[in-house]
Amino acid sequence: MVDELRRKVRVLQQLSIAAYPDAMLVYLFGMLMGAVQRVHFVRNLEGAPIALQINLGRARVWPAPAWHAKVGGMTIPDPLTLASALAQRDDPICVKLAFDGSEENEDFQQSLVESYADVVAGRTAGVRTAEERILDLRARIDRALDIYNECRRMMEAGDPARRAELAAFQRMAQQELQACTRELRELEMQVANSKER
Repeated sequence: MVDELRRKVRVLQQLSIAAYPDAMLVYLFGMLMGAVQRVHFVRNLEGAPIALQINLGRARVWPAPAWHAKVGGMTIPDPLTLASALAQRDDPICVKLAFDGSEENEDFQQSLVESYADVVAGRTAGVRTAEERILDLRARIDRALDIYNECRRMMEAGDPARRAELAAFQRMAQQELQACTRELRELEMQVANSKER
């Protein structure tokens, strides 16, 4: 969770620097940094009670504004009014960002979720990453079990010359199985705890 907040702050700081000398945009990024625990970078703003779209650099195509915000379906005219509206609500702030280098920005990509629906479901970027790792660990556990069982079958079938080699492979598969299972349990607890909040 702390790493996720740090990544978001780094992205907002970089964009604040890129927004200079536009004082209102710099203020907007500062405001978002102040509420970073509520900020979620999304690909799609659909359904978000607080929706903010920011376009910087070449991603800002004239005459599109540098930013656009809606709170409760109402368009917000300036960052100062947005700050006031945010102070009166505690909904997540969904931010859709378009800026030069966004595809290569690792902090941004690791913080990005699909939509407000993911935020509501507790699928923050950290949870999404953990869930992807869980799938990978389960696949590794399946492979380790397959190797372990195949080695056991081959040992029972009997080539005594290969018995030591097969036992070594079986031990490696067992170690892989234990390590993956430990990490899997930790990640599953982490995901469950984050969704309970």
